[in-house]
Amino acid sequence: MGLVCLPLFAADASRSHEYAVALGHALQLTNILRDIGEDLSNGDRIYVPLHDLSRFEYTENDLIERVHDERFIAFMNDQADRCEDLYAKATKLRPAEDHKTLLAPRVMHRIYHTLLQQMRADNFRVFDRRYRLSKVQKISLLMQERFFG
Repeated sequence: MGLVCLPLFAADASRSHEYAVALGHALQLTNILRDIGEDLSNGDRIYVPLHDLSRFEYTENDLIERVHDERFIAFMNDQADRCEDLYAKATKLRPAEDHKTLLAPRVMHRIYHTLLQQMRADNFRVFDRRYRLSKVQKISLLMQERFFG
């Protein structure tokens, strides 16, 4: 998705390619983690890698049954760490020359990273709550990124 949007932002695709890939993966994984409960409610859809679940002795059936225990939290922390690495990589790869034209992806980065932090602080209660930011929070992040980012 990040690569498709680069021309829309008037960013130089050759400079911003790796940035867009890293940020796209971070946003996608954050979204997958946030939507686990909702996806299960919509026909038992599972987008998290089952082989990663098994590393924590957590099964597909545990996920379907919405078992929220130390195994699930450990799995989610592991996935959140992957997201953090991707967000850090994207930040490092963002070309300074395209800083201004990449305002929209920078704001998306801030919004989704904030959601990830909220989930982690709340022990990933994704089965019984939907994490989202209010319009005021989103506007605040936009202004911070626009004027200080």
